[in-house]
Amino acid sequence: MKKEKDMSVYIDLGRKIKAERLNLRLSQMQIAKDLEISFQTYRRYEEGTNEMPIDIILKISEIFNLDINELLEVSKKNKNIEYELEKNQLIIKKIYETKNKKLILALNSALNFIYELSKVKD
Repeated sequence: MKKEKDMSVYIDLGRKIKAERLNLRLSQMQIAKDLEISFQTYRRYEEGTNEMPIDIILKISEIFNLDINELLEVSKKNKNIEYELEKNQLIIKKIYETKNKKLILALNSALNFIYELSKVKD
């Protein structure tokens, strides 16, 4: 069975380049022309539905006058968040597997508190 590719890195990168493009008030067509690719291909890069070759990433960083590390940083941050989420899910699962009622009750209280905090607007 073929494993699906994780496109989250390209989705994150696409969001970043779209934000930068809009900040510079450039059109997708202008960027595509500068990259010497079709408008449709560039649009797919912004959507994160196409893998972005490294030469395109380098050209985009030049067009937007961004350091390549800055451009790729958003993907790294999201990967760290995903890792922490997976780790926390495993911890929660292990706590439930202990069947320790006091521990489970404390966990549920903490999670409910955090959930309520997340609903508060700044």
